[in-house]
Amino acid sequence: PSHIRFYNATIREAAEEKLHILNDLRHAQSLRQFSLVYQSVVDLESNDLVAVEALLRWQRNNGEMIEAHDFLPFLEETGSMVSVGQWVLEQACLQMVQWHKEFNSTLKISVNISASQLEHPDFISMVRDTLDRTQLPADALVIEVTESALIRRPALITKVLNQLKSMNISIAIDDFGAGLSSLSRLSSLPIDALKIDSGFAQALDSPQGQKLCKAVIQLAQTLDICFIVEGIENQHQRDTLPTIGKGMGQGFYFGKPVKAKTFSVKILTHAEQLSLASCNA
Repeated sequence: PSHIRFYNATIREAAEEKLHILNDLRHAQSLRQFSLVYQSVVDLESNDLVAVEALLRWQRNNGEMIEAHDFLPFLEETGSMVSVGQWVLEQACLQMVQWHKEFNSTLKISVNISASQLEHPDFISMVRDTLDRTQLPADALVIEVTESALIRRPALITKVLNQLKSMNISIAIDDFGAGLSSLSRLSSLPIDALKIDSGFAQALDSPQGQKLCKAVIQLAQTLDICFIVEGIENQHQRDTLPTIGKGMGQGFYFGKPVKAKTFSVKILTHAEQLSLASCNA
């Protein structure tokens, strides 16, 4: 039978760009094009810096800097996520050990872990070896897992999370509120923190949005889980956050992701403020 086909330049351009990205990614790690940036996690009650999230960036051959969410799917597609993820974990741990020594800091470091990493048979031994090699205390590490990762292989993921928890590593569920988690399962997982999806912070302009954010925070408190509100970008959102118990916040309002050298200044400033407060107490 005859067929009619329509040429679509946009689809072709997108396919060509994907091929370019996939080709560049195959060499990105060996060419040392990956780097980490760091973003503050702040106590909403005291405004103290309490943790740091390590975020992956990639500088392409053409000099373009790309955020992780724009290329992580391609890493999964090329089968490189496990090796790149291991590199990210090690670099983040090494950096936090340096900060601990340099500033006598007790900050925690958060690292995002993909479903394919969690499912890898050597994942737990890799984490243990990384902590041993870098000498980072296990209780200074927070493993962040997305809601979507929890539902791929529930029994296996639960087992892995329990193993991490037994090592004294904290577990956080990232982007919580996307509607993928089973609340009954959530209560049975060894979770220390819920990172409330940035969409809730964006919705704080409306009374309904404030009610929704309050409801999620109350859920975390009912489960005796710490909450971290993501995506706080301005003073208005900061001021309209429901003041319910203790929690943490993250977003551009508290600081954009920056390189380690720049973040060191933030840690130094925080350490000096704590020292001053102690002297005045």
